[in-house]
Amino acid sequence: MMGRLRLTVVEAAPVVLDDGADDVPVHSPWALVGKVLSPNTLHISTISAALRPAWGNPRGLLLNPAGDNLFVAEFGMKADKDRVVDGPPWVVGKHAVLLKDFDVDQKSRNMVFNGMKVWARIINLPFGYMHKKWGVLIAGSLGIEGTVPVVDCDISGRCWGSFMRVRVEVDVDKPLRRGFTIFSQRRNTTDWFDVQYENLPHYCFSCGLIGHSSVECKNPGERDADGKLPYSGDRLCAPDERKKKVQGAKSSTGSASACQGQPPMHAANERPGQAANTGGASGQSKNQGEFVEVSSPVKKRQTRARTNTTKTARGQGKDKGPLRWLVG
Repeated sequence: MMGRLRLTVVEAAPVVLDDGADDVPVHSPWALVGKVLSPNTLHISTISAALRPAWGNPRGLLLNPAGDNLFVAEFGMKADKDRVVDGPPWVVGKHAVLLKDFDVDQKSRNMVFNGMKVWARIINLPFGYMHKKWGVLIAGSLGIEGTVPVVDCDISGRCWGSFMRVRVEVDVDKPLRRGFTIFSQRRNTTDWFDVQYENLPHYCFSCGLIGHSSVECKNPGERDADGKLPYSGDRLCAPDERKKKVQGAKSSTGSASACQGQPPMHAANERPGQAANTGGASGQSKNQGEFVEVSSPVKKRQTRARTNTTKTARGQGKDKGPLRWLVG
């Protein structure tokens, strides 16, 4: 920039800053820079109202603007920052929130946000592949080059269940991968394995990119014989295991649900080893479970007292008999 401008003598004279000593703390030691992938510019109050409750309203959390849909999140404790970084994809509305470590020497306009951490499931792997050793190799191509996936396994490295669960940092500038083709040298066979993602935010069913919907896509995809787009939600979105349990409980009591178990858009505090959970930027979904009203003993006593009073009044009315009008 300076080379393309003809600076005056005054403009060319630098301002010398003695910034070697860190005596002016301008940020928290535990801070993140975030970006909301929304086509509209959001106010910092909107971003804060969504993320603060989703992150559990940690003590000392400060959210300040850093540009269009950019913000700096400062935490009062390192544990709170780590919990957010390791948590499921965060969203504002349905739009993904990308996070990077705060760097005092970084310029907000020069920052590149292209990575989003997400839990992925590799479906129906053979028992022999359900190990951390193979999981790192298989899931390595899921994330950004150079990043190492985290495999959800036991202390011996073994994975259990109908899928292998891995934590990867996907590139939002590239389509989501729908699966893997794996060649086994021992068996001399090639097999395809589907991939599903937990708590995916707003993404396109046509091109597979995160950040816009299929209605807004500039390159609409072709639908198959079933009328589904190439990256349809029932293929890429992992089902909510907790919702399955709730629906199973309803079915066992003869109260079947017509809900189709859509994948959750938000996620709360997630720990490795747990299935997809919900609770994201727009608050927890009302469909995640049944709300049960709990009545206190005082409320029950008041209800019984009102019932007894009503019964007594009705009984007194019957004893008095019909009313007679006296005409003088």
